[in-house]
Amino acid sequence: MADGVGENASAPSKTCRKCKNTAQSGLKCVRCDSVSHASCVKLLKNIRRIDDKTIDCCNTVDQVGKPQLNGGASNDVSDENKTLILEISYLKKLLEHKQLLIENQNTTIWSLQEQIKLLNKVNVNKQTYATSVSKHPNTTKHITDSITTNPTKINTSLPSSINIDKGLSTTDKVNSSTIINKPDKKSAATVQKNAAAVDSAVNNVKSVPNGNNLQEEPFIEVSYKKRRPRTSNSPIIGELELNSEILLKAAPKLAFLHVYRLHPDTKSDDVINFLKPTFSEVTCEQLRSVKPESYSSFKVTIDNSNLTKAMNPASWPKGTCINRFFHSKNTPATSLFSQ
Repeated sequence: MADGVGENASAPSKTCRKCKNTAQSGLKCVRCDSVSHASCVKLLKNIRRIDDKTIDCCNTVDQVGKPQLNGGASNDVSDENKTLILEISYLKKLLEHKQLLIENQNTTIWSLQEQIKLLNKVNVNKQTYATSVSKHPNTTKHITDSITTNPTKINTSLPSSINIDKGLSTTDKVNSSTIINKPDKKSAATVQKNAAAVDSAVNNVKSVPNGNNLQEEPFIEVSYKKRRPRTSNSPIIGELELNSEILLKAAPKLAFLHVYRLHPDTKSDDVINFLKPTFSEVTCEQLRSVKPESYSSFKVTIDNSNLTKAMNPASWPKGTCINRFFHSKNTPATSLFSQ
């Protein structure tokens, strides 16, 4: 080992062990005469600083007893420094976010405390309600005593305003000594009605195991009388054909049309003259239009047998609108002129 140290001293290395750059000035090793920058010495591990100008960087070689290359030691130290830097940055981040974590935990604690308070209030209300119900002289007291002393029997000492036997026949009514074995559909429904009337204590009665069965009532088929459909009183239409000498005649069935979108200067006579060759029985009334300055409207009356022909678009001028005319039940149609 002495030979190795002397050889290093005779050929000192001027390369910094940390940054691998040539060091013009810095701290010199007392053993190997290598020079390292002062800033790099602070980052190196296993370096003993003697004074402001000298260091001992070969301490590791003496401890291990085997010389190491400067490059390999520098890489190991660099990796360790990177690990330490990452750990330090992680701890700094943790310190920065600790307040947020504490606030989240405080919120969770506050929520749990509020839930505990709410549950305590609910328990107090339940106890108060149970105490007030147990003191009731007419309902729950007798039922509670009956369930406590003899849970297989039902105590029917209820107020007169409550009818437990409602819906049962005379032979199926249950007295105070009747024992229930299995709560079938009918008995369960009866007990549920009683529970709604007397309080929540009766709700436990329908689930108590018992010894005997109630007498089941057979199903009764109920039939309802079907309603007769309403029949409309349709009129009778006469078919007797009479000669022209008899004055009794049927009124002709008329059809009413609403003709609009005609020129504002159009008159009733113009409409009649246009339709007279096709519909000889035509009559016309001029109506008050919504916009008299834009168009005119008319009520045209024809025989009902000519309605199909009148609703043909080819029978009217282009752009004219025709629709069925519906009379109002309350007010008659207003007209300016009557024919």
